[in-house]
This record gives sequence, structure tokens and C-alpha cells, in this order.
Amino acid sequence: MMRTPVRSSTLVSVGYDEAQQLLESELRNNPVYQYFRDSKVGLQAADGRLVE
Repeated sequence: MMRTPVRSSTLVSVGYDEAQQLLESELRNNPVYQYFRDSKVGLQAADGRLVE
């Protein structure tokens, strides 16, 4: 997935894959988080956490 650089104190880049409905965010301390849309629960982190 291509991510776009952003100006932020915490984020380095963000990207979205429409086919997979997957959102990625790269943080300055290097972790990349993935979120997907679940039609039953809304936005959910790839590790299973719900995003409110």
C-alpha cells in the first residue's frame, strides 16, 4: 500500500487501500497500525481492538 507523508507531531504517513478497506497509519516511533472496516462493528484495529 502506498502511504502519503503527513505533517504531524506523531504521524509520519497514512494510506488507504479501498479494495481491502484497510487504513494504515505510520507513527514516528516506527509502528504501523492497520484498521479495517467491519460492517457489524465499524472501524476495528487489525489486532482486534475496536476504534471508538
